[in-house]
Amino acid sequence: TIPVLDAYGDERRVQILADHPAPPVPALQSYIRSLAARLPKQPHTIAVIDSRQSEPFALHGRHILVSLPVFRRVRDEAELAAVVAHALAHLDQAPIVHRDLL
Repeated sequence: TIPVLDAYGDERRVQILADHPAPPVPALQSYIRSLAARLPKQPHTIAVIDSRQSEPFALHGRHILVSLPVFRRVRDEAELAAVVAHALAHLDQAPIVHRDLL
């Protein structure tokens, strides 16, 4: 990883979480962390946020933030796992921030 981009990803994660806090459903946070733990490559952090963003945020430092519309869009757990894995793959493939705009 690139330390400068990782630090930027850490800052953006804090900013996005401040602007879009977690929904008041603690079970969603536990569920998404459990799902991520079963992936071949895990994110450093993963959280559910209350945002209208229809795609997960993939931030350097391997931070994934999944919005509620993503949960509504997927049909099952396998599709949600694929969405999260796809977001992680973007971080592995290119040294730029892919989902950095709200």
